[in-house]
Amino acid sequence: MIERYKMAIVAGVICGIALVVLSFLSFAADGLLNSGHVNTSAASVLSCVGSIVLVVLGALAFFFAGLLAARLATLNIFHMNDALAVGVVTGAVATLIHLPFALALSFLQELMWPSLARYTGSSSTVSAILYAGLQLVCCFPVTLVIGIIIAALGALAYASVKLQV
Repeated sequence: MIERYKMAIVAGVICGIALVVLSFLSFAADGLLNSGHVNTSAASVLSCVGSIVLVVLGALAFFFAGLLAARLATLNIFHMNDALAVGVVTGAVATLIHLPFALALSFLQELMWPSLARYTGSSSTVSAILYAGLQLVCCFPVTLVIGIIIAALGALAYASVKLQV
C-alpha cells in the first residue's frame, strides 16, 4: 500500500475516535436533558446550543484530520491530487469508524428516551430499530460526503500553504 494512504488511514482513525467521543458527549447530554433534572425551556436552549457546538467540533475534527493526514504524508505528496486523495481517504475512514458507534448510540437513545414511539404508536424497541435504520439510510451518506469534503479541504489547505504544491 502506498505510504500516503497509510498515513491517511492513521489520521482517519484518530478523527473517527474523536467523533466517537463527540457522540458519547451528545448521548450523555441528551440523557441529562431528558432525565427531567433541567426545566423544559432551559433544556431546549441547551439542547440547541449543544447540538450546534457538537456539529462545529465534528467539522473541525474532519478538517484537522485532513491537515494531519497531509502532514503525515508530506514526503509522499507531489501534487494537489495527492493531497486531495489523502483527504478523501481520511474522511471516509473517519466516517466508517464513527458509523457503528453512532448507530448503537441512536438505538440506545431511542430505546431509553423514545421520541418516535410517541408518533408511531409502536413499541420502543421497534421505534429504536426504525430510528437507527433511518439514521443509516438518511444521515450516514450525508455525513460521509460532508466529512470527505471537509477532510479534503484540510489536506488541500495544508498542501497549498506548507508544501506549496
